[in-house]
Formats: sequence, structure tokens, C-alpha cells
Amino acid sequence: MAALSPPRERGVSVRPRAALLGLLLALLLGLCTLSTAQMWTVLERASAAQERLLELTGVTRDVRALEIAALRLGDPALSPAPAPLLAEVRALSAELRGTLVMGAAERAPFAVLLSALARLDAALAGPAAGQRQAADEVAQAAQTLASALNRRTDAEMTWTQATEALGRQQLWRMTGVTALLLLALAALGAEALRERTRVVRQLEALAQQDGLTGVANRRHWDALLGHAAAQAARSGQHLALVMLDLDHFKAFNDRRGHQAGDDLLRDLAGLLVGAAAPQATVARYGGEEFSVLWPGDSAQAVAEWLDHLRREVPADVTFSAGVTHLRPGESPDEALRRADEALYAAKHGGRARTVVAP
Repeated sequence: MAALSPPRERGVSVRPRAALLGLLLALLLGLCTLSTAQMWTVLERASAAQERLLELTGVTRDVRALEIAALRLGDPALSPAPAPLLAEVRALSAELRGTLVMGAAERAPFAVLLSALARLDAALAGPAAGQRQAADEVAQAAQTLASALNRRTDAEMTWTQATEALGRQQLWRMTGVTALLLLALAALGAEALRERTRVVRQLEALAQQDGLTGVANRRHWDALLGHAAAQAARSGQHLALVMLDLDHFKAFNDRRGHQAGDDLLRDLAGLLVGAAAPQATVARYGGEEFSVLWPGDSAQAVAEWLDHLRREVPADVTFSAGVTHLRPGESPDEALRRADEALYAAKHGGRARTVVAP
């Protein structure tokens, strides 16, 4: 038998083969390191996006609260304007003037709002008619700015989801190339994926939940209202709407502190959710105002539920509520406006009561 040729004589030497294997191993290790770094990059971007969304949500909440306060200030029935309401408008104005969250798309409506607030400050010392007109301008400017902030929030969410989708695709491509080495790093990879999933779920919850109370936020409730109205129109069943507002909440905050005020909002949200029917949806509409979407029951039945619920709140706390139902052929916005008017009637009628709008 002929002797085997040395490896170098068979076309591939031992040393180049070892070098090639070492190069491939180094490449795989580098790709694995890169994929791990990308995981953390996605997490860092998601965390930064969450912080931006939280800040945007907080500013939007303040703008909506200013809009509601300005609408009340422009109500002829409240002339002259109550001092607590004026103080609330001034406090919200001061807080918004100090915000840094406004982007290029929000600067113009923000400038309009600041100009309207300046005119309102000047009008407060003048006749009531001028004050009401200035308050209406502030409410309209606040509504426009809130819409711009909502559009930016939606854009931020879309950008975050698109960025994560791209990162996920790149990550899986790298994972396919570095499968052997990723077996050794499976524990780290799984933990990073779980963390990323947790952040994504937090962002999804942020888009639908109020950060303080955990109930639905205004934007999610508006979407649910449209769906429920369409379903009620098809089925012919009742659809009741509730607008509920804590009485003298600012005085409560001044007396007990903002932490106690936050605790009260959380407790009320929990009480509403726990006592409402399973098919009902509770939302924080803005500030100390809550809304309830209640399919399947009449407005009068829901009003009776509210009267029973009023006995469950602490002795030094009261709330006013307006209740109505969706009429056949009526738009959700029209029904919501009636519920809001019923709430104002309850407030003007002495508070701590429920008014049912037919």
C-alpha cells in the first residue's frame, strides 16, 4: 500500500484549515456579540421611547385639563368665575409654560395657546363677556394642541414599533448565522428577549391605560365608545354613558397633599371598576374626571347604581355625575356632550348628585 501523502500535498494544509476555522469562530463570536448588543440597543430605545411617551401623556393630560377648566370658566352660569377655578387655570398655565416636550409640529399650536392664555390673563380684570370669550379661545387652542400631541404620541408609537420590528428581523438573521454559539448564550438571550417583551407590553399598556389609576385612558375610551355605539345601533340594546367628577378635588389636594389626591383617584378608579358590571368600561377622562361606558342597561339604572356607589366613598369625599344614553341614530359625540352637560348641571345644582339627561 502506498503511503499517504502529507496534508500539504493533498491540496489543503493543516495550518490554513485551522486558521480558517479560527477565523470562522471569531466571526461567529463577533456576530453573537453584535446580536446581543443589538438586543440591549432595542431595549434602551424602547425604554427611552417609554419615557418620551410618559412625558407626552402627562403634558397631554394637563392640556386636556386646561381645556376642561377653560370651558367651565367660559360658562355664563359661573360668572363671576370661582377663585379655585381661576387658580387651577393659572397653575396649569404655569406648568405648561415650563414644559420642554413640544416638538416642531406642536410649537405653532403651543404658541397660539400661550397667546390665548395671555389674553385670558388680561381679560380676567375686565368684563365677564370678554373673560368668557378669552376662555373659549383658550379651550379651543388647548383642544388643537392636545390633538397635535396625540398625533405625535401615535407617531412615536408607530416609530417605536417599526424600529423594534426592524431590530427583530436583523436579530433573527444574526441568530440563524450564530446558532451554535447562541446555544451557549441561550440564558442571556432569553432574558433579554423577556425584557424586551416586557417593555413592549408596557408600551402597549401605556397606549391604552391611564398611568396613575390603571383604568382606560381617554384615547382608548374614545375608541371603545365608537365600537360600542356601532354595536348598540346594530343590536338595539341600551348604551349608557356616565361622566363623573370629584367635587372640590383641588381643595382636597391643597388640604391633604397631592399624594393623597393621587391615592384618592386610584381608590375611586378601583371602586368604580369593582362595582361596575363586567361589560362596563371605566376610564379616566382627565384630571379628576372619570367616564363609564355601560352597554346593556338604561341610564336610569346606571344612575341608581351611582347613587348606591356614592355611599361607598369616604365621608369627606363627594362626586357629581351626569348620565345619558345613546339615542337611535345619534352620534357618540352628541351623547357624550349631553352626559357632559348633565355633569355640569349636577355641579351647578349643588354637587354630590347625579343628573340624568333624557
